[in-house]
Amino acid sequence: MLLLGDPERPTFEPALREVTVIDLGQGDLEDLDRLLDQGLLLLEECERGSGVLHESRCPLEEGDRGREVFRRVLGVVVEVGQELVLVRVGLVGLQDLVRVGSVPKYVAATPDGRYVLVSNWCSYDLSVVSVAKGRQVRRVPLGPYPRGIAVDPAGRTAYVAVMGSADVAKVDLRTFRVRWLRGVGISPRHLVIDPAGRYLYATLNAEGRVAKVDLRSGRVVAKAATGNAPRSMAIAPDGRSLYVVNYESDTVAKVRTRDLRVLQTVRTNPDPIGITYDAATRQVRVACYSGSLMVFRDG
Repeated sequence: MLLLGDPERPTFEPALREVTVIDLGQGDLEDLDRLLDQGLLLLEECERGSGVLHESRCPLEEGDRGREVFRRVLGVVVEVGQELVLVRVGLVGLQDLVRVGSVPKYVAATPDGRYVLVSNWCSYDLSVVSVAKGRQVRRVPLGPYPRGIAVDPAGRTAYVAVMGSADVAKVDLRTFRVRWLRGVGISPRHLVIDPAGRYLYATLNAEGRVAKVDLRSGRVVAKAATGNAPRSMAIAPDGRSLYVVNYESDTVAKVRTRDLRVLQTVRTNPDPIGITYDAATRQVRVACYSGSLMVFRDG
């Protein structure tokens, strides 16, 4: 049985460019300001153009007279054990901008690279962006607060968690017709699909549980309590394990997908919000809103 070990110090190769992505929503500027106040995010003001990662909409100081301020991320300070490590960030060229809906929340690409899908929190819809055309080609209405997106391995169907409901939208990527997986659970937030495309997993933010849905029948076949306010999750490449961060419990849980048994629960720093699984290193990386990045080894 593989279990999560203690946090370990990550190794950053000189050529590796690591960018911390903050889950921006309402109050996003307050989150950025908090990280700046804590010295955890190093930004530099710059002109419009290459390297711009964040446009400041904060009230400007006197004398700015409406000047547009842009900022470039120079580095992110992450907490590893009791040490603070500065991860320098290489410049990211801004190639293009695509207009989508209001407050884009989650981005996913189809396996064939044809479409980029964006859930729009405040316009209640899904943007379909054509990579070849470089623009939005479809807006699919879904209802209040679409969030997580998972695309099946064949690239035919996109599943979208609609947090203002108990349902998951099932979008046909050929016709853009919407059908529904009803009654998955209250406030579904994040979705993943197993490598075989048989089962869909959804975090249920309001229930404190994870649901397993059989995509052949469209029915929920199991649920497991992982902690308070499960937010994001990752699935192992072999599909045998889920890793779920629980925002209000300050934990990460490892769940066996076969029967949704919780194998282990590990404490994190306050407010874990994002998680990834790196197959090459068997590392589970957890981002916390409190201003840290934690790295665990699975094994």
